[in-house]
Amino acid sequence: MKITNYHQKRKAFTLIELLVVIAIIAILAAILFPVFARARENARRASCQSNLKQIALGIFQYTQDYDEKYPMNYWGPTMVTQTDTSMPGALFTTSNGSSSGKWVTWMDMIFPYLKSVQIFTCPSATSVPTAPSYGYNRLLGNSSGSASGGDSLASVERPSEIVMNMDYNTYYSIYANIIDGGSWALGTSTTNQKIVAPHLEGTNVAFADGHVKWRVRNDADFWGATEATNRFWNPALP
Repeated sequence: MKITNYHQKRKAFTLIELLVVIAIIAILAAILFPVFARARENARRASCQSNLKQIALGIFQYTQDYDEKYPMNYWGPTMVTQTDTSMPGALFTTSNGSSSGKWVTWMDMIFPYLKSVQIFTCPSATSVPTAPSYGYNRLLGNSSGSASGGDSLASVERPSEIVMNMDYNTYYSIYANIIDGGSWALGTSTTNQKIVAPHLEGTNVAFADGHVKWRVRNDADFWGATEATNRFWNPALP
């Protein structure tokens, strides 16, 4: 009786079959990799929203201790150097448009309520730790740096619509300066868009009532006009 060796009968893959398998794997990878990348960015966006929520709560705690006034953009009327190395101002370089350095800013003023420097860094930030990740509406913080403090809570006509903090990973995070032609205005600059709106073609925003929301970056009403005439930025407009 003839005994046939099993290993002699088994066939190997042909070149065509191997190429077909490789092509299928490549197609699946092309489909799945963007999905995985988007899922990772969604996770970073959620973490960023959590940061902004904590920052908003810190600001509200500050207002309760300081006559219901928002923290100033920076400790005024002139820029004051932050010498305490445990504070955000000593870690991040910030600018008011005319000068830059390690200043005492709104971040330092609310830091006692947050106890975290890391919270000022967005997971999608590209210049850590050079610049802080979040901007502050300078109309709330009194851009003149007056020692009298920022605007009062009562002066905000529509707190659910007014921007308070947002994604803004630049030196100018001392105050958000994005709609009036400033150096980091969103405009049509692809570079600026990636920095100001890093999350899936949009940006996270904490509003003056404390809620946090993602806004698409091509919303002309939200980004357009000037601070004085834009209803999302000027807290004095009815």
